Amino acid sequence: NTVIISSDFKRAHETAEIAHSLLGSKQTLKLDPRLRERDFGDFELQANTHYQTVWDNDADNPDHTLNNAESANSVQQRALALIAALEKQHNQTTILLVAHGDALQIVQTAFEGRPASEQRALLHWETAELRGFG
Repeated sequence: NTVIISSDFKRAHETAEIAHSLLGSKQTLKLDPRLRERDFGDFELQANTHYQTVWDNDADNPDHTLNNAESANSVQQRALALIAALEKQHNQTTILLVAHGDALQIVQTAFEGRPASEQRALLHWETAELRGFG
């Protein structure tokens, strides 16, 4: 039976509810703020084109918080803490994480043994895309 953990942001939560229904999961759908989208600081609610500024700075320093953005390493650490806790709690269980593209790309760098600074070198996550790891 699949355990589904979602960002508590509305769009992710709605997607997780659809997946929960389609999979017929008997587990309770759980929301966790550690799966939230990255905080882009001063660029929140601005044009998406501003995100490139944050990503360019990530490549030089994944700990940067320029323009009050959450650092790539911080996003990676919060998500990996959740994943580590889930692995301890749900041994030999399939876990479906429902989150946001930038956050998932940053987590994927860790799964591939790459630094968070390389997240934009990975294949872009599409809306409602599924990827398997493990």
